[in-house]
Amino acid sequence: MLHCMSKTLYFSDLGLDFPLFKAPVSEACEYVGVRTCDICHSNSDHCFEFGDNLVLFLDCIFCKKRNSVPSHNTKEQNCHYCSASISYPIVENSKNVIICYQCVCLDRVKFYHETEYGYISIEDDGSTSVLGCIPPDRVLNCEFNVVEEKISNNNSQNSSIETNSKYIACIPENVCEKLFKTPCYDSWQGEEWQFCCKNAMVYIGKWGKNDFINAAPDGNGEKYFYTILSDKLAASYEVWNNMNTAFTPEVYVFLCDMCGKNKAHFSYS
Repeated sequence: MLHCMSKTLYFSDLGLDFPLFKAPVSEACEYVGVRTCDICHSNSDHCFEFGDNLVLFLDCIFCKKRNSVPSHNTKEQNCHYCSASISYPIVENSKNVIICYQCVCLDRVKFYHETEYGYISIEDDGSTSVLGCIPPDRVLNCEFNVVEEKISNNNSQNSSIETNSKYIACIPENVCEKLFKTPCYDSWQGEEWQFCCKNAMVYIGKWGKNDFINAAPDGNGEKYFYTILSDKLAASYEVWNNMNTAFTPEVYVFLCDMCGKNKAHFSYS
């Protein structure tokens, strides 16, 4: 009798090139297999599913310049550059949008990411936006330039105005572009994409105890786990002891393709 062993599938096995995503395909939350693309209508390419508030980046058929447009646009609109009246592919009566790999490669869509330094997305004018702020305990270790913004709050108890600070990481455009071309990974409480050597790290997947033991230089998996954890305060959560139990946390691991360092974060369901 022949026994079929299921093989762990990676994007490279499918002929898809995502340099920052080296985890199994099953961990990519947008991937839906071969479907029909809502933009180019190809029905033979691997596809990704996006929410209904997606912004598409498509070329004007007259001036050939790139325009941003809501995926569920139902009317013609003027090109941002030549003002010509143009129409785009319309996604009708659909909650989510299916986009093929070829359209991803042509930058017709962007993958937005939660990172350890904030949420990275594209504004309507095409500029990169980093929303959110760096936790105070990570400011000193941030490899990017950090801008401090003062926030004034009214204190209702004594009618005074309190001033606090928030810190925004200035992540370079070229680093953001790499992430925009990379699928998101599935996680219980949201992504937290890691950075190292002033670059986005490679996501290599979810790890359990045996993975950390095998990766540890001295075989001490628990020590190695807490060494690479991005949130150093997490030791109080007894994360290691809860692995492989009914309260198992998910641990998401990254690799720096420049220095070889690992970093990780975790979440509970």
